[in-house]
Amino acid sequence: MLSINSCHPVVIVPENNQEDEDNDQSIIVHSYLLVKGNPDMIKDCTPEMTVITDKERVSLMSFSGDGEDWSEWVDFAETYEQFNIASGFYGTKRESGLKTIYVRFKDKEGNIFPENYQEPVCCTINYEMQELFSIQVEPDEIELKIGGSYNFMVKGYDLFAKNEVPLDGEKVEWTKPCGVGKLIPTAGLKTTYTAPEIPGTRNISAHYGSLGAAAKIVVLD
Repeated sequence: MLSINSCHPVVIVPENNQEDEDNDQSIIVHSYLLVKGNPDMIKDCTPEMTVITDKERVSLMSFSGDGEDWSEWVDFAETYEQFNIASGFYGTKRESGLKTIYVRFKDKEGNIFPENYQEPVCCTINYEMQELFSIQVEPDEIELKIGGSYNFMVKGYDLFAKNEVPLDGEKVEWTKPCGVGKLIPTAGLKTTYTAPEIPGTRNISAHYGSLGAAAKIVVLD
């Protein structure tokens, strides 16, 4: 069930059309941001969100924790669960407490809305960070052509991997055996592995304090 407590609809009317209700070019956009679950107790730092807006106007969307520092643009989708509300990036803070999540949109002509003077599309929830029990490298297994590259990410999870827990990127270390490709960077939440010119099975690992996780890479000729 999607909770909508503290998550309200926003009607966006472009300023140059507000005085002409009969203008066929005027566009009214109804927008909502809903967070799945009980807004008084969200335990996952990447909760499932439902974004509702006029799909004919929208091609891209981005998110923020303060309405000022925004994430990269992603394709518009009604359901999204890749924005980390406690990562420490894009206006978020890596801590428990009240979180306001903002979303903005870009249409096919490159116009961004809501604009700064308009009411933001947002939702406020209470986030409770869970205790970290394990980390995982995603993806954990791929096939890659010799000389090819692939991006990997490490994520943290609570007991039974039920909820994602935000990690401190400065504490993440990536390693690989010598002579089996390139791994850049070797610190941070994300890394890029470039396969060597010799086929075979390779492994890379992520380390976070006493926790570790690995990914298997099958290099093909």
